[in-house]
Amino acid sequence: MDEKRKFLTKEQALNCLIIKNNQVHNLIPAAYGLVGADWNIEDVKECFDSADSIKIGGKQCRKLGHGIAVIKGKNVYFFEADNNKLDLLDKE
Repeated sequence: MDEKRKFLTKEQALNCLIIKNNQVHNLIPAAYGLVGADWNIEDVKECFDSADSIKIGGKQCRKLGHGIAVIKGKNVYFFEADNNKLDLLDKE
């Protein structure tokens, strides 16, 4: 688990999101598994604005199609993203 993580700007992360009907799907780790929910894009932008960091996630979250990891304090949010766009940023 020594993968090097690529940090993203808010703009880079927004460009990679999969937005459907002005919403983005999100996964949040919970004690019993993952909890999924759709977030309004404005709420996603607010989350990005207040984030400690935004990163390209590891292999497992990318396999689930939720490759943007947002760290806020002790919380992690995984947002649905286009893996092809993340691959391009990861290579930079």
